[in-house]
Amino acid sequence: MQHINPTPPAPGLHADLHADLARQVQQRMDFSHWPALIVRMPSADQAPILFAMLEAALQRGQPFALVADMAEYLGGPPETPAQRKAAALWLKRHRQAFFSLCRGNVYVLADERARAALLASGRQQASASGLPIEAAATLEEALAMARQLLNKATPQPPQTPRKQKITKCEQKMFISEPNIRTNK
Repeated sequence: MQHINPTPPAPGLHADLHADLARQVQQRMDFSHWPALIVRMPSADQAPILFAMLEAALQRGQPFALVADMAEYLGGPPETPAQRKAAALWLKRHRQAFFSLCRGNVYVLADERARAALLASGRQQASASGLPIEAAATLEEALAMARQLLNKATPQPPQTPRKQKITKCEQKMFISEPNIRTNK
């Protein structure tokens, strides 16, 4: 059953939400090392921020490597099925651009155990796409790894069937497993 909203949103509400999202995206991204893009990954419940960050990188139309500080993401709430679906839909819509421009992801996480688990999980999830996944303890190490990824040969985007079906591994590309989340 569909419900009708009896009162339209207040004028400017959409613009305010858009401005807030833009501000949060800007605060979480650092283009100063471009084409290595440093991002502070938001928690899973803030997926629109992640999608907007990735879209900002794609809009440049240039190859890049993502350097992602994962501390907040892993310390946040686990991803819900609805959030997984939203991530899969985002990837489906942006598949060609993402895989043709992104040369790889480098996760930054100081905790050695969590970093190893995140790296294993990330590599497993990205195996179908061929997107390189690395992990480092420090930002400096991560930037060096990102530069190496950028210097490698240009990867070809994964081939997709006509309907652009997303594999289960690709659906989880931006999703971490619960056992690697930090307990606070």
